[in-house]
Amino acid sequence: MKFITYWHFLTSRISQTFFVFKKVSKIVWQINKKYLLVLFILNFLLGISTLPVFIIEKNIIDAVVKNIGNPFWQQVISSLLLLVALRVGLQFFQSSIHRILWFLESSLSRLFSARLELLIGLKMTELDMATIETSKFKDKFDKIERESSRRAWALIYPLGGIMGNFSSLISAFSLLVFFKPWVALLIFFLSLPQFLVDARFIKEEYDFVSWSSPKQRLWGWISNQLTRARNFFEVKLLNITDYLTGRLREIQNQVLDSWISIRRKRQSLRIWSSFPLAIFLFGFNFYLVILAIIEKISVGSVEMYIRATTSFQSSMSELVRSVLEFYENYLYVRDLTWFLNLKPKLSFGKEEIRGELREGINVENLYFKYQKTAPWTIQGIDLKIKPGESIAIVGENGAGKTTLVKLICHFYQSNKGHIYLDGVNIAALTKESLYQRISVLFQDFQHFPYTARESIGFGNINKVNDLKEIAEWAKKTDIHQFISSLPLKYENPLVRDFEKGIELSAGQWQRIGLARALMKQASIIILDEPTSNVDPQAEEKIFGEIQKLTGEKRILILISHRFSTVRRADKIYVMEKGRFIEAGSHEQLMKLKGKYAKLFMIQAKYYQ
Repeated sequence: MKFITYWHFLTSRISQTFFVFKKVSKIVWQINKKYLLVLFILNFLLGISTLPVFIIEKNIIDAVVKNIGNPFWQQVISSLLLLVALRVGLQFFQSSIHRILWFLESSLSRLFSARLELLIGLKMTELDMATIETSKFKDKFDKIERESSRRAWALIYPLGGIMGNFSSLISAFSLLVFFKPWVALLIFFLSLPQFLVDARFIKEEYDFVSWSSPKQRLWGWISNQLTRARNFFEVKLLNITDYLTGRLREIQNQVLDSWISIRRKRQSLRIWSSFPLAIFLFGFNFYLVILAIIEKISVGSVEMYIRATTSFQSSMSELVRSVLEFYENYLYVRDLTWFLNLKPKLSFGKEEIRGELREGINVENLYFKYQKTAPWTIQGIDLKIKPGESIAIVGENGAGKTTLVKLICHFYQSNKGHIYLDGVNIAALTKESLYQRISVLFQDFQHFPYTARESIGFGNINKVNDLKEIAEWAKKTDIHQFISSLPLKYENPLVRDFEKGIELSAGQWQRIGLARALMKQASIIILDEPTSNVDPQAEEKIFGEIQKLTGEKRILILISHRFSTVRRADKIYVMEKGRFIEAGSHEQLMKLKGKYAKLFMIQAKYYQ
C-alpha cells in the first residue's frame, strides 16, 4: 500500500512537471525559436549516437580478440582501420555536439534570465501598494527574487537533457531487449526507490525555502548593514557590530543547520536505496562474464551489454532526475506564475479629464485603515481645494498627513467616502488621466542613481534629453550652479559607484527631487516636507518660485513641519489622529490660540 501511494505521488508529480516542461518550452520558444529547435535536435542525435558506438566497440573488441596471434593479421587490418575510424569520427561528432550544446544552453539561460527579470520588473510597476506591502507578498516575492536567476538555468538545462536522455535510453533498451528483456525491467524497478527518495525531498526542500524566507530577508538586511559603506559610521558609533554579527550568526545557524539536516537525510536514503540495484548489476555483469567463458557470447558482447546496462540505468536516472528537477522548479515557477498573474486590488476607470482644472479636489467623509484590525488612519475627512488655491497640512508624526496624500493619488482605496477631481471620482478615472495631473515629492522620494539630467528630466520623460529646460527647472530650485560645477555637469552620475560619480547631501537631493516634481508642470503639486534639509535662504527663494508656478490654475498641497513655509498657504489644516481639528489662514489660527498656535509658538521661540 505504501509503495502504491509513493508510486501515485511520483506519477502525479511527473505529469505536473511535463506541464511545466511545455510551459517553459513555450517561453523559450518565444525568446529564440532556432536555438531551442537546434537544442532538441542535437540532444536527440547525441543520445541516439550511443547505439552505433556500442556496436562499433563490440566489433572492434571481437575482431582484436579473434585475431590475437593470427600470422595473417594484415588481411584484417583494413576492416579494423575502418571500425576505428568510425569510432573516432563518432567521438568527434559527439564532442562537437557537446560544445554546440554548451553555447546554446548558456545563451538560452542568459536570455531567459534577462526576460524573467524584465517581466518581474514590469509586473511590480503594475501592482498597487495594498498588494505589495503585505508580509505574505514580501515573503513570496523575496523567494521569487532570490531563486529566479538560479532557477532560470535549472529550467533551461533539462529541456534538451530530457530529449537526449530519452533517445539514449531507447538506444540502450533496443540492445537489451534483444538479449534479455527482463534486465531492462529489473533495472527500472530497482531504480524506483532512488526516484521516490528524490521526489519526497524535493517537496521538503521547497517547504524549507518557504519557511526560511523571512529569516533570509532578515539575513540580507543585517548583511547589508554590515557591508554597505553608507552604514559604517552609524554602526561604528553605536557600537552594534557585535550585536548585529551575533544576530546574523544565529540566523545563519538556524537556516544552515536545517538545510544540512535535510540534505544529510536525503543523501543517506539515496545511498541505502541504491544497494538493490548495485547488487543486481554485480550479478548481471558476473553472469555475462560466465557466458563469455563458456563461449555463449563474445568478449565484445560482454563489453557491449555491460555498457548498455550502465547506459540504460544512467539514462533512466538522468531522465527521471530531469523530470523531478522540473517538478522542483515547477514549485518555484508556480510562485512566479502566481506573481505574474497577480491583479492589482486597486482599480481605475475609463473616464478622462481634459483641459485645465475647473472644480479642483473634493474629499467627502473619507475613512481609511491599512489593516482590518488596525485603528483608523484617516477618519471623517472633508476637504475642498479649488484651482489656484494652496493649502498646508500640519500635525505631529503619525497624524495621517502622508496617508491622505496617498489616497488623493489613489495609491490605496478608501474604506469609506470618496475623492473627486473636477467632479469625477478618482477611481473612475484612467490611470494616465489621474497621474498626469498630479506631481508629488514625497518625504522619502526616490534618489535615482543616474545622471543629473535624468534625475531631473524624469519629471517629464518626453523632455528627458531637453537640457535647456532641465537646466531652467534646476535654476528654480537653486541646484543649477552646483550641477554646472560637476566634472560632467548634467551628465554626471549622482552616485559614487560609477566613474566620476558624486554623493549628494540631503539638501542637494531635495532640490533635485523638487526640480523633478516641478518639471512635470502638473495641475496638482503635492510637496511632503520639500525643504526640510534646505537652508532658510534657499527655502525662501524656492517657495517664491513655487508660488509663481501655482498661479490661478494649479493646486498646491504642502505638508511641512516648518511653519515659516506653512504660513504662506491660503489655508492651513491641522491634523490629529486622522482628523482635521483646525482649519483657517495663519492669522485666523493664531487668533484661535489652539493646536496650531501652540506649535507655531514652540517653533518660533527657537528663531528669537
